[in-house]
Amino acid sequence: MRYLTRIVFLRTVLAGICVTLGATWSGTALAQQSAQATGATAGASAVPTWNVGVAQATGSTCGYCSMTDQARANALGIGLLSSPVADVVPATYFVNSGSTGTAREYQVGGGAMTMRDIDGYMSFGVAEGLPPLTPDTTARIPNETQTLALAQALGTRLGLPAGEIAGFQTHGLAISGGTLLGPIAPTTIGRAVEFHRAVGGHRVLGSQARFEFGRDGVLKSALVHWPQFRLKPGKLRDRGAVLAEVAPKTNGRVVQELEVVFAQGTDGSMAPMMLVVTAPASGAVSVNRDLVPLTE
Repeated sequence: MRYLTRIVFLRTVLAGICVTLGATWSGTALAQQSAQATGATAGASAVPTWNVGVAQATGSTCGYCSMTDQARANALGIGLLSSPVADVVPATYFVNSGSTGTAREYQVGGGAMTMRDIDGYMSFGVAEGLPPLTPDTTARIPNETQTLALAQALGTRLGLPAGEIAGFQTHGLAISGGTLLGPIAPTTIGRAVEFHRAVGGHRVLGSQARFEFGRDGVLKSALVHWPQFRLKPGKLRDRGAVLAEVAPKTNGRVVQELEVVFAQGTDGSMAPMMLVVTAPASGAVSVNRDLVPLTE
């Protein structure tokens, strides 16, 4: 008898590891830039230092940034792409890009692939149902070491600049929930690796690469946000002026994080910013994230 099962499941990210990479494929590890403060306001000592170098940063040569759609598909092992369907995407869809762009969508290998040039975006995902949860299935999921090696190989083939890979996180991917036949205990069905990006030791907000692998290390999804690093021209602001702008954002609030970062502006260029993350002193969950320019 063929059972009709309606799968209701929740994908769960299992606890993984977060480390900085070594000096092989990864380049220089990301320096710790954030500062923690427990008071209601941030003093000057809580703010990380920065120098003129942050206004002169240059990104590494980015092979990914100049790749064609087909070359990216080849790097992922997807094969020949068909003609794309163009989709006009409004400005509100982009993170910090500020203008309307066009996304190219492909139907490939039982899934879908999307490309956008404006913010260096690429996504790929396989459309499939829940795999059979047999001992053979779950025993053939790659471990953390194997998953990292697979992701590093993809990063190399995609031309992601080694000098900008700052660290990585690995996660087990699990499902739980139930079917008409009963509950499904949390079961690992894959593993993911996420690479973080930094330039000159400073994080690039919104820029990352994430790969998910299933049984036997088969790629199930990929998500890359890696715009070309083009520094916005400007001179460094006076430190006192920056602190004067930071201070009102911290009044009466607990400072959770202060970090020098790069953020993409409305013209697509990158600018150094002070990321200010604060929360109410009452312990409420509301968190504010503000960006204060470091150049003018």
